[in-house]
Amino acid sequence: MIPFSNPNHAILGLNSMSALMSGFTILFLFWTITHFARKLIEKNNPNPLTGNQIFSIMAAGAVGALAYTFSDSFWYSAVESEVYASSSFFTAIVFWLVLKWEQDVTKEQLSGVKGQFTRADRWLILIFYTIGLAVGVHLLPILTIPAIVMVYYFKRYKATGWKTFRAFIIACVITGIVQVPMIQWSIKFAGDFDIFFKNTLGLPFFTGFCFFFVLLGAIIFYLIRLSNKKNWHFLKLSMWSFAFIIIGFSTYFTTMIRSLADPAVDMFNVDNPVSLVGYLSREQ
Repeated sequence: MIPFSNPNHAILGLNSMSALMSGFTILFLFWTITHFARKLIEKNNPNPLTGNQIFSIMAAGAVGALAYTFSDSFWYSAVESEVYASSSFFTAIVFWLVLKWEQDVTKEQLSGVKGQFTRADRWLILIFYTIGLAVGVHLLPILTIPAIVMVYYFKRYKATGWKTFRAFIIACVITGIVQVPMIQWSIKFAGDFDIFFKNTLGLPFFTGFCFFFVLLGAIIFYLIRLSNKKNWHFLKLSMWSFAFIIIGFSTYFTTMIRSLADPAVDMFNVDNPVSLVGYLSREQ
């Protein structure tokens, strides 16, 4: 955090960050719209795009992005010191990333690449890392997970009514896992470890907390090696995604560091893993 000698300078800096994040939101929205517009035009036209078609694609992106730019809710979020501009940015970039994955998968399929786990799936891992970062700002980007799962399903499999329904249920389950077990239960278990290590073993504070995440990292490492050995593609993808979403989510540790400094404003006093659970579950 940049120290400001004048509170007005701090407010100006935060407003500038909101405006910057909002600008990038519109940029990624523009790229998303042009992606879909290009797919619609290329669907029944294998020939190279003409100048008029390119203009139509760019115009569609500009109209859609500018319409959202000047909407009331988005505009007023862009000029205030709040989390909503950053939340919109993460939502926009996460969905744009899954479109990049879809684009790379298409290129791999055209070049004859087969298999469930390919180089294009690195975009999926980046998506979950970005979601982990986004959770430290606002929970809204979690709602992109169902869309991500559906894009994955329609790209990887031949769609049927029943399978589409099952894919949607799986998407909802993954969303719930990220929102509750990952955000709340992981820290709760870490807090329980810390209580055990302190009260039973007599070790310093945060020993059990650190041990829990070292143990979690060891389990993830073992499962990744097992997936490589057994050629279990989904286990490999899920473990890498889980590892990176935890890495992104680790930004919440700065909340404890700040609370340990005993600032004047210390909501929920999150200077230990136990109180961090209540902070993350929004008990206040």
